[in-house]
Amino acid sequence: MPSSRWRRGLIRLLAIAVTVLLSGAGWQVLHHRPPILLTANGHRIDDPMATLQTGERKVLDLVASRHGVRANDTRCYYTTTDLSSPYPVPVTLQIACGPVLFIDGDNSQPYLTFPLSAIPASGGRVRLTVSGDADQTLISGDSPGRRLVRPDSLQPPGGIDGAGGLILPPAPPAVTDVLTHTSRIGSNITSASPSAVMIGPRSGVRLLKYGFVQRYGTGDAARSAPHGKRLLAFQVQPMPGDLAYLPPQLSVRVGGGLERGPLIITNDYVVTAVPATAPSVDLVLTDGGVSQSLSLLTGEPGSSNPLIESRTKLTANVATSKKVTVRVKAAHGAAGLISGVMTISGVRLSYWGGDGSHASTPDRALLHVMATVKLTGDKQGYGVESGLLSVTPIGMGSAIARNAAADKNSQVDDVVDVPASITSGTISFSGTVTNSSGSMTVITPVNVAFTIPAS
Repeated sequence: MPSSRWRRGLIRLLAIAVTVLLSGAGWQVLHHRPPILLTANGHRIDDPMATLQTGERKVLDLVASRHGVRANDTRCYYTTTDLSSPYPVPVTLQIACGPVLFIDGDNSQPYLTFPLSAIPASGGRVRLTVSGDADQTLISGDSPGRRLVRPDSLQPPGGIDGAGGLILPPAPPAVTDVLTHTSRIGSNITSASPSAVMIGPRSGVRLLKYGFVQRYGTGDAARSAPHGKRLLAFQVQPMPGDLAYLPPQLSVRVGGGLERGPLIITNDYVVTAVPATAPSVDLVLTDGGVSQSLSLLTGEPGSSNPLIESRTKLTANVATSKKVTVRVKAAHGAAGLISGVMTISGVRLSYWGGDGSHASTPDRALLHVMATVKLTGDKQGYGVESGLLSVTPIGMGSAIARNAAADKNSQVDDVVDVPASITSGTISFSGTVTNSSGSMTVITPVNVAFTIPAS
């Protein structure tokens, strides 16, 4: 009995399928290509695939820990410098694994290399083991003088750059509250103005550069901004205080909240993450019980900073000497006139006095008057008694000096509280001072004008 039509069709389809299976790709399935035989140091390698698999596990760990990227066909290969394709193939004691790319890497060198150690095995063979971590230098893979081979004949992926189409990975986000320093930042930032300074009694600081950056660091240490935040970088230079030159105590204040610090004093850039919507970010100097600030968004000094610190001209030479006569009266009643010379060498503006005191308000300053008097019989000049000196800024009333020296028993630092914007005025030597030893009265008053350039 003839078979049914559908059964005859099924038999025909099966015949066609067998024909296809025995040709092309199907033939390769039924007839595996024998593995490539590999040798090292003249001996056949025992279980060469196990060595490659060890390298591939190491690569997976490295890619994960270093924030790298790999391809779906990333694998390890033996390297050979014998390009004549002998059989078996002699290989070097090195495997190359890739393609992989790391932060700031090179697309043309996407293969990690691992050194191998050769250990004698049974049957005159040699076993190769991965003897260490990946070398620091990556290679290009196949190149003139080098070929990558595997026992299973798999070939490295193609691509113009040899990286199989991989793209360099971006820097991962930094931790949310990062506050660090680095010599490398991802972009240029703004240079601060000369007025971006803060001076305390014992320390000072100048803001050199500031601004937002996309990332910082290089290679595995590179980081980008955390989610919802921006990276702010700045660079500072320590400066002397009015009285000493100690390291400044610095911190960062975000949005008027808690301060973060103290900062490490470094020549590097300081980098911190701040909320993208932060209304203010300030660099804060704390010294002498006073906090000053500089905006890290605009470079401008804080509104409560001493105004005098923004001036660049703070001194003036006077170099004036005048003959004077004073009446000295001892506490027991003896009195007499003594002549001498009163000298004013110059004036200087600051916010701080030698005793750690400061001007009355941030918009005022202390004018230091360098004045001495040498009377007949004195071996040298001595600082003028503060009560005999006064200063009259142009268009304002006069104020008597006080002694702001650290040791008032042996030193004199004559200062007068004046407007921080002062540019000219008159110094007067006049009046009477009294103490437990007696009194001194100026018989020949002296008035000396001074001018400090505006800035």
